[in-house]
Amino acid sequence: MNSSVKQHRFKYVLFDLGNTLFYFQGSYRSILLEGYRAVARTLFLMDIIKDEEAFLNRFLEEMDRYSREREQTCVEQTSLVVLKHTLDEFAPGGEIPEKKLRKAIDALYELSERHWEIEEDAVPCLDALRQEGYRLGIISNAADSQDVNQLLDKGNIVSYFDQVVISAEFGLRKPHPKIFHKALAFWHAQPEEAVMIGDTLNADIIGAQNVNMSAVWITRRTDPPGYRGHFASIEPNADITTLAELPGLLHRWQ
Repeated sequence: MNSSVKQHRFKYVLFDLGNTLFYFQGSYRSILLEGYRAVARTLFLMDIIKDEEAFLNRFLEEMDRYSREREQTCVEQTSLVVLKHTLDEFAPGGEIPEKKLRKAIDALYELSERHWEIEEDAVPCLDALRQEGYRLGIISNAADSQDVNQLLDKGNIVSYFDQVVISAEFGLRKPHPKIFHKALAFWHAQPEEAVMIGDTLNADIIGAQNVNMSAVWITRRTDPPGYRGHFASIEPNADITTLAELPGLLHRWQ
């Protein structure tokens, strides 16, 4: 480890993924709906379902229910599990090969992945932090681990990170304390040695703080007046507008 990091308050930096290292171009809801339609179309073409529109409507209901439920429980099912559950109504009694189910889910994420772009200042920020000797990791709330890994490949930033903790693999999502403890345990780190960088107050910021980590809120992809007011009781330890500000902030942090 670079000796300079020993002079800093933190040794480990954890990042959120979406709206922190990557941003979404276009209307997320519109693209997501297109993706759900692609799932239904793929299943129809594989002759797994007969009524494409009926399946689509039910799948939308199940994904909406799942999204609301996981916000309350922090339990992360995968989109593949939700798909299987929905298909129980449309293809009962038949064992559908995992390869075909994966093809349907891939149709969903292939669309969204085209619209995720890495922030221009992400790589310079990661370079600067690594040169300072910080150890880097990611904690991502995501319903599909393959999607996360493909985004990291797309951004060509996998090599910067010691670890990538994905809720779809772990089974729990931020702000659950166990997902933060898992990341800390990888480094055998104490919470006070690590800082979390993320855009979501009620997941990244409060989740980190609840395990005695510091947390930096990045605001450029949020709507601060409305969003901040909704979670007025959550106070980040610091906030930044861009990733370009992060190395200097950490360097000055005492």
